[in-house]
Amino acid sequence: MYFYYQSLIIFAAVFDISWFFMGMEDFKKSSLSSLAGQLVSFTLILLFVKDRSDLGLYIFIQGINILFSQVIMWAFIKKYIVFIKVSFKNALKHFFPALQYFIPKIAIVLYTNLNKTLLGWLGTSAAVGFYSNTVQINGVLVTLITTLDLVLLPKMSNLFSHGKIQEILNVLKKSLHLQLFFSIPLAFGLLTITAKFVPWFFGESFGFITYTIPLVAPLIIIKPLGIAVGRQYLVPMNRVKIYNMAVINGAIVSIVANVLLIPVVGIYGAITATILAELFVTITRMYAFIRETHFKFNMPMILKCITSGVIMYLVTSLVTLNWSASIKTTVIQVIIGIVIYMVLMTALKSNPLYELIKSRGKFFVN
Repeated sequence: MYFYYQSLIIFAAVFDISWFFMGMEDFKKSSLSSLAGQLVSFTLILLFVKDRSDLGLYIFIQGINILFSQVIMWAFIKKYIVFIKVSFKNALKHFFPALQYFIPKIAIVLYTNLNKTLLGWLGTSAAVGFYSNTVQINGVLVTLITTLDLVLLPKMSNLFSHGKIQEILNVLKKSLHLQLFFSIPLAFGLLTITAKFVPWFFGESFGFITYTIPLVAPLIIIKPLGIAVGRQYLVPMNRVKIYNMAVINGAIVSIVANVLLIPVVGIYGAITATILAELFVTITRMYAFIRETHFKFNMPMILKCITSGVIMYLVTSLVTLNWSASIKTTVIQVIIGIVIYMVLMTALKSNPLYELIKSRGKFFVN
């Protein structure tokens, strides 16, 4: 029955037109519909999900939430479109170019999800649970960082269509460094809160992931860089071949590493395979990007981010060393960490938030 409930997610995908509003650079409607769905879902879960016997209801509510968020978008699209007869020949000429973007999606699914399947097959079901929760927390933070890429993709495509290559590079320079400004402290922040966060959030039975979550923390820095270059440069610049090659080879690296390492070191093999695959994808994309554009990172700024992150980690960890594992402790750790990092980066005169606020929404306008 759980599979039937989850099929609502597949059904919802049929109605997904968020890509249209993304192309129109209208993020307000998709954001508000998603927020409305989340609020309704959250309220229903609080009202009706009481214990583990309500798992089916929980899955059903989540599925309905996604379906609702997709369907409601259709209420806003009427004014944008007119109905015309489309010939099969005209539709077909767009089909094969679209496949170029579909193929890497399959590869991405392979190297991000096959780990769990292979771990369950070559390892144990308990290891799958530990691994899934380890990468899930990491995935939430990566998603927060990479939201900027989705917002900038239409802008970059528009700049490319007008031949404004230098402006693309200027925007990329700002976005990549802004991304690093947030991703580096988030990685250190995850290291800081893990010991006090896991017991109250996951429960004592998942205490083992206290040791595995820190291992994937570097992915918070590595993965968004690869995604940013892919979405903001390779796709808008029509470098589809490099984009595809990176993810397909990443999938191959993941499969080989999983098969070789899981039988030997179990969950640590799956984690190593994940890191290697993401590292390979990011390095491949970054190499092509730097080779074509001669892009240079602001190394002094990055070193200041790392230094501030390390100090934030050490101070916050020492202050809360003997505190109990609770939501209160985690919240205080987050607050202390943010204050320390922001003060240090401001003192070092490397806080891009000042420029972002001062620009009044025109930070990425050249």
